[in-house]
Amino acid sequence: MQRKTRWVGAGLTLLVSTVANAAIISSDFSADDGGWIGLTFSSSTVPDFNATPKTAFPVVHSAVGGNPGGFVSFKDPDTLWSYFLAPSQYTGNQSAMLDGSLSFSLQHEIGVGGALFDVGQPHVALQSGTTVLVLDAGDPPALTPDWRAYSALLNETAGWKVGTLTGAAATRQQIQQVLGSLDALYVAAEFVSPVTETTGLDSVTLSSPVPVPPALYGFGAALLWLRRRRKI
Repeated sequence: MQRKTRWVGAGLTLLVSTVANAAIISSDFSADDGGWIGLTFSSSTVPDFNATPKTAFPVVHSAVGGNPGGFVSFKDPDTLWSYFLAPSQYTGNQSAMLDGSLSFSLQHEIGVGGALFDVGQPHVALQSGTTVLVLDAGDPPALTPDWRAYSALLNETAGWKVGTLTGAAATRQQIQQVLGSLDALYVAAEFVSPVTETTGLDSVTLSSPVPVPPALYGFGAALLWLRRRRKI
């Protein structure tokens, strides 16, 4: 019986290890701004992620008030498009993230006289060279102090578009190519007109899929059944 217990334990460890074997890049802002910056560019009707010049500036790190813990924010500085720009660890060859997910949380504070607007600004954009994939991830951010969590699959089923939200649907090959040589990851900070908002960002995670072979699911279920039988 002791030998069976060791075998069951080892099998469960194998199953857990397989499930846990995911590539993850994340920013929880518990200690600092994590290298994120604010960015403004292009005053055209919709964001042009290839526009120049782009103006970068620091974000403000807050140790509390996030979702959970710390977060970063900035006050919209001008009438141009405003986005958070991810640090270098999110760029480069991220091809392992295909079929994985991108998640983040946003909040904003609307100043006096400000109003929500929706003219086709994407919540998130992935850029490789001049190719940009954009996504509408849902509703506007929650009002401070609340947060709205967003999550998007990194594949052709999620609704990624090429260039703008009215562009062609991104193919699996295009998503794979962009992830394989990712130059920039942008998260929106522009939802209010005129210039009156402060937007907060928290809990950013870029993660790969964790494929578990069907046979292993059955293997794990059998192991759990054996463990329960032993406890009866």
